[in-house]
Amino acid sequence: MWGAGLTNVDVLACCANAEVLSLSLNMISSLVPFRTCPCLRELYLRKNIVDDLAELGYLHSLQDLRILWLVSNPCADRDPDLYREVALRLLPNLERLDSTVVSPEEREKLQSVDPTPAAAEIIKRASSLSSSRDRHVGLTADIVGQSAVNVQGRAPRSSSSAADRDGATAGGPITGGQGSLERGGGR
Repeated sequence: MWGAGLTNVDVLACCANAEVLSLSLNMISSLVPFRTCPCLRELYLRKNIVDDLAELGYLHSLQDLRILWLVSNPCADRDPDLYREVALRLLPNLERLDSTVVSPEEREKLQSVDPTPAAAEIIKRASSLSSSRDRHVGLTADIVGQSAVNVQGRAPRSSSSAADRDGATAGGPITGGQGSLERGGGR
């Protein structure tokens, strides 16, 4: 559903087995619906309107997430360094953030130092955003306490080598079901 003007993707609650979602060039403002996709490995959300970095907390429970594209969203563009720090601390299994591979050296450096004050505040807010706190038990302690590791001990899945999969979705288009996709512009 690339470039379809979507504002609501609550239908994702019916897509628990989705592994790749490409929803770039839409009007998506929240990451809440994506927490219902535990198998998600790749998420492409370039050029949407996600404004708050704390929204990344909704993705924390997605242990298989390896690729995330949020470039050209207000949360990523406002302060790119802060965005990268928060994303990598909240999502410790990422292998690629936007167009940049997460190197072992970068990961090691992040784990060896405390979060910047701005990142620590965002991480704290991220842990309280979700109404389902059970999914985020210990989120702040894990990340701020520098134990940002794969807490389930699961081996990483291999991820696609494609740079940006805009236009591709796993399992076909997101349609039907009990949820709905809403387009912006009064449609």
